[in-house]
Amino acid sequence: MTSIKQIGLLLLCALLLWAAWPPYLFAPLIFIGFVPLFYVLDELHLKKGFKKYLLTFLAIYLPLSLFATLASLYAWGDVNMSVFFGVLINFFPVSIFLAFGTFIKKGIYRHLFFIFGWATMEIFQLWWDFNAPLFLLSNSLAMFPSLMQHYAIWGALGGSMYILAVNLFVYYAFKNPKFMNSNWKFARAVIILLPNLLSMITYAIPSFSKQKYDVGFIMPHFNQYQEKYSLDPMLLVKHYNELYAEHGSPDVDFIILPETAVLNSGWIENLNKPSIPNPLDSLLPGKELILGSYFFSIYEPKGEDIPYYVRYDSISKVHFLTHNCAIYRSKNNHYQIRAKEKFIPFHDAMPYPSLLMFTERWINRVGVRTYIADYPKVPSEVITTEKGLKMYNLLCFEGYFSNIMVKESDLDFITVIANENWNDKDKGKMQFFRYMVPRAIEAGKPLLKVSNSGYSGYISEKGELKAFYGYDKPNFQIVTIDKVNGSSLYSKIFTLIDVIVILITFLLPFSNFLKSK
Repeated sequence: MTSIKQIGLLLLCALLLWAAWPPYLFAPLIFIGFVPLFYVLDELHLKKGFKKYLLTFLAIYLPLSLFATLASLYAWGDVNMSVFFGVLINFFPVSIFLAFGTFIKKGIYRHLFFIFGWATMEIFQLWWDFNAPLFLLSNSLAMFPSLMQHYAIWGALGGSMYILAVNLFVYYAFKNPKFMNSNWKFARAVIILLPNLLSMITYAIPSFSKQKYDVGFIMPHFNQYQEKYSLDPMLLVKHYNELYAEHGSPDVDFIILPETAVLNSGWIENLNKPSIPNPLDSLLPGKELILGSYFFSIYEPKGEDIPYYVRYDSISKVHFLTHNCAIYRSKNNHYQIRAKEKFIPFHDAMPYPSLLMFTERWINRVGVRTYIADYPKVPSEVITTEKGLKMYNLLCFEGYFSNIMVKESDLDFITVIANENWNDKDKGKMQFFRYMVPRAIEAGKPLLKVSNSGYSGYISEKGELKAFYGYDKPNFQIVTIDKVNGSSLYSKIFTLIDVIVILITFLLPFSNFLKSK
């Protein structure tokens, strides 16, 4: 009977977390979603030996993996293989690490290890090549920015720890009636709810900005992955120019197009050589542009061992590399480009191909279009427009990473350019858009997302949806954005917070050991 009860509690944990996840509107459930899991973990703590560790690992891994599977169903699209492996792997190292907490004898130390250990593994996920940080626990509140303003202080990492702390508070209240019968019960409730209360007050205070800029969004919303566009990129350029002209060619400060807006932008080595025509020179001439595109560069083979990501052109008889790039083009056709830093595991790139040699077979099954490759970059990845605006241009998948979003604290705004042709599910597109809300709050910067076949819009530094556009037809919109002076506190101290969290995580078992002695 005990095993059946534990299985039921773990299933309840998975369902509560799933119901709390975007794009659903039951986010408050996240504050009780881990309570059933805490019950099971405390019962398993009474067992002995390796069996205790193994059962604890399964008790953590199985409900979290079930939750991740359910929460990612709308994002599978035509990349179901990569999502499948991502879901299986995502919570595996998390569960292995947190399961060691079962050997900590004292309850409060054990529970604190779960909270700080979870945060440590979220830090690890931001750097690990195997998965995406889609399931940062704090992303669960993305539909309710009024509850997330404290992310500007301690980031999504602190938000995850806060959610777990509330779960632990609720667990103690249910398990031990005396916990809420003390004279301090009201004070305890106020303290645990204080971040949310302060968030709602902060969110309600209006923001004002004297400096405003007009930005053009070009949202193609059609499948540009057709052979005719690859063979003749000018067809795409002509299409965008006509779309802009249909709206009267309005005067804006700059224009943003999505990722892979133009499929074939030529060779990086010849980008600024006038003898080689560049199709981007003809795209909305005389306008400042931000867009994503593919570039190519020559690869010189070194011996017979050619990396799996190198392609070969049988006509030109050259080996070459493909680069997914974010591009800024000035009015005078001066270009600054940066390569995509983060690639979707098992889809864009195979993690550790030299170590996991069998993954090379998957790359053809999934149909990857982009490969990892370096090329000489400009000294700074921060772009300054002709009006002095500083911006950071991210490509699609990079928008999930907190550490990328906040590393440039002196920016004026952030752009995320994306392509979502691969996903035909509305809820998956909404989920992606909502994941950008906590990223804007963490950075304390306005965020502009422009997507092909996905939701586009303008998210303020408070996570407010200032502009929001669907994907029903090709469209051009003008968005007025506010320039924000300063940035979030978290963007200045995020490295220090990471160090403190990791240090406390490993001190907790040691402190418990000294306490027991």
